[in-house]
Amino acid sequence: TIVMIGYSFSDIDLKQIVNWFQNHSSVQPPIYMIVNKYDEYLEKYLGKFGINTIVVECDDRTESLKTFLKKIAAPIESSQDPIEYVYNEIRKYDSYYVALQENIRDSLKNSEILYDSKRRGILHFYEFNFREKEDEKRKNIYQNFIKQKDKENEDLHRIYNILSKANIVGIVTNLDENNNYKYTLFKDSDVRNESPVIDFDFSIKKENDDVFTILKNILCYRELGLIEEAFEGNKRLISLCKRRRNYIYLLIGFFNHNCFLHHIKFYPKSNIKIEEEKFFSINEEYSFFPKDAQKECSELKNFLTLLDLYKFQFESFKKAKEREKQVRIIENGGKVFFSNENQFEGELQNLIDFTLGNGICVDGYSVYRELCKNYITIAFLRQKKEKHISLSKIDLFVCIKYYKIDELMYLFDDFRKKEDRKELVLDSLLLNWLVDVALKNCTNHFIGRTYNIFGDGLDGYIEKILFLLSLSRLSDELYGKIWNILNCLVNEANNTFAIFSAINSFFAVQWYLYSKTFGAKQVITLLENLLNKFICKKMNGHEEIALSWNRLYNLYNCCKNLKSKFTSEYIIKSIIQVIDDFDEKDRMNFIQNVLLELYQISNKKCQNIIRRYVLKQKFSPSDDFGQSINVVNYYLDLVALDIDINRARVIQLVESIVEKYPENTFYSSIRTTLNILEFLKKDNIFEDVYEKLKTKVGDAITRFQGF
Repeated sequence: TIVMIGYSFSDIDLKQIVNWFQNHSSVQPPIYMIVNKYDEYLEKYLGKFGINTIVVECDDRTESLKTFLKKIAAPIESSQDPIEYVYNEIRKYDSYYVALQENIRDSLKNSEILYDSKRRGILHFYEFNFREKEDEKRKNIYQNFIKQKDKENEDLHRIYNILSKANIVGIVTNLDENNNYKYTLFKDSDVRNESPVIDFDFSIKKENDDVFTILKNILCYRELGLIEEAFEGNKRLISLCKRRRNYIYLLIGFFNHNCFLHHIKFYPKSNIKIEEEKFFSINEEYSFFPKDAQKECSELKNFLTLLDLYKFQFESFKKAKEREKQVRIIENGGKVFFSNENQFEGELQNLIDFTLGNGICVDGYSVYRELCKNYITIAFLRQKKEKHISLSKIDLFVCIKYYKIDELMYLFDDFRKKEDRKELVLDSLLLNWLVDVALKNCTNHFIGRTYNIFGDGLDGYIEKILFLLSLSRLSDELYGKIWNILNCLVNEANNTFAIFSAINSFFAVQWYLYSKTFGAKQVITLLENLLNKFICKKMNGHEEIALSWNRLYNLYNCCKNLKSKFTSEYIIKSIIQVIDDFDEKDRMNFIQNVLLELYQISNKKCQNIIRRYVLKQKFSPSDDFGQSINVVNYYLDLVALDIDINRARVIQLVESIVEKYPENTFYSSIRTTLNILEFLKKDNIFEDVYEKLKTKVGDAITRFQGF
């Protein structure tokens, strides 16, 4: 709205000024001119230019103008309809699929968001902190609004619908006798807009020019590693939003376009012609929006240009530091009063709902990931003195989604200690969600890939889910489900190192922490499935390396402890048939890391087959000194397993290593040699050669450790 003060109809540049107003706005703004007396001719003349006159008659024009400006600057009178007032303050969020609580709070001045035991937001209008006259009038409006909260009114239903989009489901009405807040819930509003992505459900839906479905598909394509499909889907979104003048999701489309284009530009194996695409300036595109659309999108623009995210990240960091200070006070014997304890989890939940529900691909930015991690830090600090730590579904989602596996292991370092350790305690609903929903969905998507992209995130999600499960006490029923999922992975998936690392660690941690006795048949079945895949030549390079490098050594250890027996002679013979075509180095490595491991858990018949094959092999030291050490280690392994072999010949090989070991050189495999010889010291014939080798390489090892 434009008000012209100090102008008159006789100004020669009046028409030019009006044209300037009209040309610099995409909507026709109302224009008013302040005049000091009524003139019918003047009113008609100015009306041709779209100017309305406001008559302010007074002898003292200066005082008259001051009075007028004070009136238009005054706050809304409390006599205004309170429902209409509240609706007008937040109506801009009606077009969002999910609204941000922070924006709602800022729009409804003199208010805050409290949280109930279910982490749902409760809107509270302040009864205090009204420092100015404007605040007092707003207070009266809010009080009248609360009185009319149950009224049948269309705008009131719209208000509740907008608040529900931010997971705000109630309003504080008054205080009880103990000064506790009493609140009422909206009717049919206790439903949170949770994205299927939180369940790791990346299923692609039919779009039919529906903005919401396109947004969800864009997120799913991105999670599945299909960046080109996400990019093309986002282009459809931009085109659709332009046609429909949907400026909110058009702005999100511009933001996502930049994210995908950046990814494609730095990972150039793409069919998209980069040179034909350009990055969008969010601020510049926003400036071209109509004025009413700019008002509607102003908060979103601040979020997408990362201004709000940096502010949120800094605030969350401060909250974490405050919580650390409170923990130290408690540890030193002091007392701290905690209020609104569910605030942090409620804020985190709403933030993630906002980004996922509106299809904002912001998690590629470290500021967003660090913001989410700060809330996890606060969740841990809240339970610093507790032995049993609990996490919510949204906490677990952040751990799986935004932490790297090494970061997650560091975070839960105190949970893997045998003595004086913390224990992760999840209720049955969360444990079932981790297995039946999160792990199952990730596994199905990982198995169902029709493309070969490593590092697309799915294998990492599986690894982190299994790690979290390994820290928890699991029922036999859940174990059965996990075993079925692991077998599906081994049999059907195009696996990566992360998958084998996850399976291997799961067994180790569960055994170590809870002395969990696995079913002997289950472990053997998993091994058989893995080996059959190798025999049938259905393994990719990652899987073959993982098998031949013994990345699943905990499977064999489980079998040893359970005294379970591998009985498939067919599998042993088939493995031998396959590796006979390997070169000498790879064949020796496979015998050590697979056949000799199987030898230790096999029945007599399988052991005889392995023994006969092993004794047939004739490996000799080569010009490559490192490989010569590997040959020595191979024969020492045979001795350690009491496989009949010429021990004098093995001692000669070790002595040759001692004699030829180069000065000032360290080979990591020599540690293995020393470890096996130390084990064999009980056999007196190896004691002398052990001491010789230890003396020879001791200095090299010491220097290496110092380095």
